[in-house]
Amino acid sequence: MIKEAAETLLFERETLYEEIWAEPMMQVAKRYGISDVGLAKICKKMSIPRPPRGYWTKKSYGVRTRKEHLRPATVQTQTVAVVKRDTRHLATINDQRRIQAPEFAAERQKVRRLKIALRDMEIARRTRVYLEAMQELPNATEPEQAQWLAWVAQYADHIDPAVDFTMQGIKAGKGSAPVYKFTAQWFVDD
Repeated sequence: MIKEAAETLLFERETLYEEIWAEPMMQVAKRYGISDVGLAKICKKMSIPRPPRGYWTKKSYGVRTRKEHLRPATVQTQTVAVVKRDTRHLATINDQRRIQAPEFAAERQKVRRLKIALRDMEIARRTRVYLEAMQELPNATEPEQAQWLAWVAQYADHIDPAVDFTMQGIKAGKGSAPVYKFTAQWFVDD
């Protein structure tokens, strides 16, 4: 039986400190084959100060930057970090993250549709409250205001998934315009 080769990464505190202050963390992490977040966690465990946000940008523009000193290690501070990774295990984890079971994807799609429908219903409700308040104003009967309020009412019906809304599309040549039924996701030909 052939055993999969395990990949072991060894980080020494002083060496890692010099590397992360010599080039951006993403480049150092890429060289080791890990994420920059993973490298940041290792630095945190080893009490290694990291360059602050914007450090490399400032340095590239010639702005004076300050390198934090590496404080001496205390009794609790790790001076060496070992990361062991089995390549088969890493590949399995990576595949599991990328390929998800279809039933979970279908469930997420249902939840997404529900959230969209609920959001649209709430927008329609608020729009109707606005419409009622605007209709109480004295200028509600003026032609421009009345046209605006009619459009608001149509929009509230349009966005509300509980209302079977139809609208006339733009005429495309001969014949009557198509009728569309609005759903929470898209327009569907009737």
